[in-house]
Amino acid sequence: MVKLAYLITAYKDANHLHRLVTALNVNADFFIHIDSRTDITPFKMILSAFPNVSFCEHRFFVNWGGFAQVLSTRELIKCALETNKAYTKVISLSGTDYPIWPQHQIEAALNKDIEFIKGYNITRSESKKQRDKVNLYHFFRDIKVYHPGLKKLFSGCTRIILSLTPFRKGLRPVINSTRCDVYFGSDYWALSLACAKQVFETMNREHEMMRYFKHSFGPSELCINTIVFNSAFSSKALLFEGTKYEGLLSLTPLHHIYYHKAIKIFTETDYQTLLDSHKMFFRKASTGISDSLLDRIDLYRSQGSELKSPDKSLTAV
Repeated sequence: MVKLAYLITAYKDANHLHRLVTALNVNADFFIHIDSRTDITPFKMILSAFPNVSFCEHRFFVNWGGFAQVLSTRELIKCALETNKAYTKVISLSGTDYPIWPQHQIEAALNKDIEFIKGYNITRSESKKQRDKVNLYHFFRDIKVYHPGLKKLFSGCTRIILSLTPFRKGLRPVINSTRCDVYFGSDYWALSLACAKQVFETMNREHEMMRYFKHSFGPSELCINTIVFNSAFSSKALLFEGTKYEGLLSLTPLHHIYYHKAIKIFTETDYQTLLDSHKMFFRKASTGISDSLLDRIDLYRSQGSELKSPDKSLTAV
């Protein structure tokens, strides 16, 4: 039987998180990290009826693009591993995600011998912008400042100043005493239990690698992807072919997203677009904005409909 562990990072909208857990609450456990700056009480109260929901006791102050995103994910993996349950897949989600596929189709896909994580090789990329995510030093992304504009001022100015100097980190960090290529991709993925264990152990053991990614741009989209694609699990993962970056959607195997200046909140008018995306989940939804859309998706999922042309990367053997 398929058994799933969902790792969820959240900081707002307890009502939607409740709806997300309810939608996925079949053969699953849920491990949730609530940002330390957020009052956790409403989340615990609304999910108190679920015995298979656990909250991380060790919580982090998470800024987008900061290293605390990596640390919170490591904490979530730790919580799942400590149960000693034989999970089929460990799945990383955000609290604003929602499933599109019917439950039986989700389980069938995640039961396949695939690591659902995609990797774009930054080390060999033709894009200077992509290489600079790791080549340049990025400081102050974890600064405990509540105003995002002020944080951006600190981190942005420092990056510009450093870019005018010769100081660079290089494009090949050390893992297991070996220089490795850096891989970039979504920080929302589904890994086998064995792969998740290796990721966790590598993050705990490879202190030099962790220091390398600490001052990178968006380390949560680099660290775990780099570990997987420099491991024996890489043959089962989804390598992005080519050197030209085509946008984050091309590196997000499980989710449909629309990313311009910000990630779009989907509404009922996007219903058919989401079905046609052939992705398992979408990001993002919000209580009071996406309610009608979620009602239609719930009806679609309850009917057990099968997508006619599912994404090959999700259904390949």
